Amino acid sequence: MFGVRWTPDPKSTRPGWRSGLAGWMLWGLAGCNCMVRPSPASSPSEAVDLPVAQVLESIALPGICEPSGASVHADGSIWIVDDDQDTVLFRWEGQGSVPERVALADPGPTPLVQDMEGLAWRERALWILGSHSRTSKGKLKRRARVVRWSQGDAASESGVFSLWPDAKRAEPWPIAEAVARECAACRPAEDWSQLNLEGMAWSPDGKALMVGLRTPVDADGTAFVLALDPETASGESVPAIRAVHRLALGGAGVRAMSPSPSDDALWLVAGATSGRKAGYILSSWTPGAAPQPVARLPELAGAPEAVVALGPTEALLFIDEGKRLKKLADRVSGTPHRSGSSGDGDFACGVGADPADPTMWAHAIRVGWAKTVSPASDFR
Repeated sequence: MFGVRWTPDPKSTRPGWRSGLAGWMLWGLAGCNCMVRPSPASSPSEAVDLPVAQVLESIALPGICEPSGASVHADGSIWIVDDDQDTVLFRWEGQGSVPERVALADPGPTPLVQDMEGLAWRERALWILGSHSRTSKGKLKRRARVVRWSQGDAASESGVFSLWPDAKRAEPWPIAEAVARECAACRPAEDWSQLNLEGMAWSPDGKALMVGLRTPVDADGTAFVLALDPETASGESVPAIRAVHRLALGGAGVRAMSPSPSDDALWLVAGATSGRKAGYILSSWTPGAAPQPVARLPELAGAPEAVVALGPTEALLFIDEGKRLKKLADRVSGTPHRSGSSGDGDFACGVGADPADPTMWAHAIRVGWAKTVSPASDFR
């Protein structure tokens, strides 16, 4: 772990934050064996009211439309992926600066990974996760991949691993097989074709890569987090899954994950899944224990896809505002964010958009909340 310091608001008198956001590392792939079954999801017995986080600052991110993951480098900079970009990363110094575009690889007709959903640093290597859902037409394409990128070097096929080794199968075995043991109500024909992995971080003890599932969510509202073994690196199969954790997150799936301010737990953002209306809630979770709700997030212009802890009662949320920007592009003359000459063109983040206009971009939202008097034990 390494300490970093960054103050998002230069006018603030608050001290900087310290967070050991040592990245996570994905490595290749060995079959699902030596499965350890953790304790089942707890059934909270005592409900307490959660504090509602207040928006302290909204910071436009020029160049970014749909942030889907963020991780802090050892130098304190925050790296962001935009799932509308397949060959570009963004390095951000915080409030008052503009995100810097960093080439992941040479642009080409076949990017190494499509629909980037998450990332994390580990020493000089940045690991980037592609979406594990299929397209609206049922195609997998090059989405279910992990890219290992070393700072200063171009990514190559030698640093790419697949978590869905057989695209012809409806499910990414053995991930689906492992989760199915804990999700008796999951229906392979429906749930596995929609499986989506989003939140990612190292376990607090640094021994396992924790990967959160946005979907499926069990019929009783239980969400799932996989614990992947870093020692089972191999080229063509999924890393061994040592445990599937069941989490009571109020009927919502995992949308984002990061180390807590003290590094002894993980922060999870849980949000509504298809067919469920649960709002977004931030909770603290130590593997093996029940998640403890921390704060209810305020209504936002889009979905919070990444979280960075700034302190015990403060965080940065990175908001995917692609839907808002697509609607805005339909109304504004000049058709910003469109690849074609008219509003009928495909969405293309940044095309024709004014870098100085904050309404044209996604935002990082700094939120704060009152400290709870006692640990919360239910989602209300």
